[in-house]
Amino acid sequence: MTSNQNDAALAEQLSYWEFFETPFGHVALLDGSLVAGMSLELKDIECLDDKEINQFTSQLRTVLNSISEETSVQFHLSVNSDFSDTIEKADFSKT
Repeated sequence: MTSNQNDAALAEQLSYWEFFETPFGHVALLDGSLVAGMSLELKDIECLDDKEINQFTSQLRTVLNSISEETSVQFHLSVNSDFSDTIEKADFSKT
């Protein structure tokens, strides 16, 4: 296998500089910015009373207000209503 001297190393072509594990997984990009991803679950508020919904809304507002200026935040929501795996795993046999 011959190598082409003109090919740049893979590390030089990637837009990130370093991966970090602590305090949580994040990436330092070449421009000095930090990127982190989190996986969150939705909260079912259907069964909450008004007081609990207001408390949850207040807490959510506090979290969003605590984000520093000039910070970019992106949310990705994936909704999956395919419950076929759950139904297949369920045991519907009567004892």
